[in-house]
Amino acid sequence: MIIKKLLIFLLAIMMVSLPVSAKEISIIDENQTGSITLYKLISKDGSFKDGTGYEQNIDDVGNEPLAGVTFKYLKVGEIKQVENDDKDISGLYYLLNEDFKSWINENNIAVNYTMIDDLEYVTAENVNKIMKDLNTLTANYGNDDGTTSGNELVNNYVNTYGVAMPTTDSNGKSKVEGLDLGLYLIAEVASSWSVNDGTSANIAKKSRPFFISLPMTNLTSIGEHSAGSMWQYDVVAYPKSEMISIRKDIIADGNDEIDGMNTNGLVQKTDKSIGDNITFLLTMDVPMLQPMSEGISNTNRKYMIKDILSEGLTIDDFSENNFEVMLGNASYNGQGNNLLEFDVDYKIDGLKDGNGFILTMSKEGLAKFDLISADSKLYVRYKARLNAFSCQESGNIKEESNAYTLTYGTSTSADAEFSSNQDIRAYTYEINLKKSFAHEVDDISLVEFKISYKELDDKYHNLKFVKEADGIYHLEDKNENGIENINPDKKGNLVIKGLDDGTYEFKETKTVPGFNLLRDPIYVTLSKDYPEDGTLKQATIQSNANEKIELNKGLDKGIAIFEIRNNETINALHTGGEGWSIIFGILGFGILAIGSVFVLKARKSK
Repeated sequence: MIIKKLLIFLLAIMMVSLPVSAKEISIIDENQTGSITLYKLISKDGSFKDGTGYEQNIDDVGNEPLAGVTFKYLKVGEIKQVENDDKDISGLYYLLNEDFKSWINENNIAVNYTMIDDLEYVTAENVNKIMKDLNTLTANYGNDDGTTSGNELVNNYVNTYGVAMPTTDSNGKSKVEGLDLGLYLIAEVASSWSVNDGTSANIAKKSRPFFISLPMTNLTSIGEHSAGSMWQYDVVAYPKSEMISIRKDIIADGNDEIDGMNTNGLVQKTDKSIGDNITFLLTMDVPMLQPMSEGISNTNRKYMIKDILSEGLTIDDFSENNFEVMLGNASYNGQGNNLLEFDVDYKIDGLKDGNGFILTMSKEGLAKFDLISADSKLYVRYKARLNAFSCQESGNIKEESNAYTLTYGTSTSADAEFSSNQDIRAYTYEINLKKSFAHEVDDISLVEFKISYKELDDKYHNLKFVKEADGIYHLEDKNENGIENINPDKKGNLVIKGLDDGTYEFKETKTVPGFNLLRDPIYVTLSKDYPEDGTLKQATIQSNANEKIELNKGLDKGIAIFEIRNNETINALHTGGEGWSIIFGILGFGILAIGSVFVLKARKSK
């Protein structure tokens, strides 16, 4: 049976994919050798052409050729063409080298194998999946989450074990010939640099690694051969440089630490109380700069970060006590990065009202950028406080976000501005309590509550609140004079805003004359989901006298709504529906127990 396979380029990740679909095609000539030709280009629109077995005009495939770039290649598998009447078996397969199999296993890459002649083979589709998984290896955040990315891991692997190709010439071309047939992993091991195309700056870093199959099928028609109908033993590829990227994360702490366990300690959404500090981490690429093809020296000229916070976030300290800036290619929380010096390598200018900052690298700091020997990252860590403006409106999800940009220029490029579409958000929650009695009461504002929060030390600590209006309070912020005892309005409504997830203890300290105080504290537990979206996954109430009752109102807006009802002698929690049946069951049991005591006493007396 004749085998058919077609090469597909995945433009989004710049990976040369392997032939995965079929056309009538000849049998691979195993006596052939192959060649790989690469053109290194900076592309304005991100487009590139496939190899078709003959030289193409550079102008057709990119905008700016780059000289002096070094790639390495590493053979990681043998190629096998299977002819069989069984269509499920017939096709193109790869037998991965044991060293490469061990390495991808070490990095927890799942591979589906097909047994042929008692050997484990992988299909072209599965090889493509391996590369996709490698390129998104770290956490859930892709390549720039503050850790070594899959991209960098593959580059390091090929750099260690691979064979160097000739450096690219003035046309951006590098070629290696006389290669055995098989599966090859290609990586750019020499760093990229800035290029000025005459109209705008293109500041780039290394291209992503990719697979090449020798041979591969033609993507386009060549003479009388239609696409996918002939084998190409001389493959041409056009890896383009990636533009630099910036991102922002929240370093998980407190209640969020468990959320960050599987993401290198980082989250992009969090919930906090008013007055709490949030630790932010900005991560930005700093490409290694090399001389231009004409030999002109290329140095870093400008690197400026502007981070604008929403009004619900405040930076209280713009000194070195609150800012940590590191340069290197290790993880943000690992060893090996260089700590840059405040007011020497960079300066911080605070924005009005503490709602952001501008970080500008000095000449001394830029000189350190010039000396890096590999693509690196700049990490900026700082804290901002969630203030009282984060919960001005009642009845809606309380959220705060921000925007950030990087302005970057070199001696051979104009200024370029980079931003991110990531949506970093912080949320607070709200409790709406309705205090009621068995019969009508004119002024329920005579009731007072004291509220405490269960901290990580497993103890309850008293909270203070600031009154916004009758029955409406928010958690005390810095420099506010809060009070511990708070009151509902005359109708019994009490709104408490600016809360974190966790457990809150409500103690009634005063009540309406003629009624009893709540005998036991009421415990309200707010549980969020991950990643947070401002809603509550679950909210419960309970006292020492009854089981937990799940609340079923307001969770989609981040609000826990419930009612506490008094009569002259009995306290009850009311949530509607099932809540009443639970409470009356407990009440009935209590009356039965009291009756039993009277009977026993009467018998003893007789």
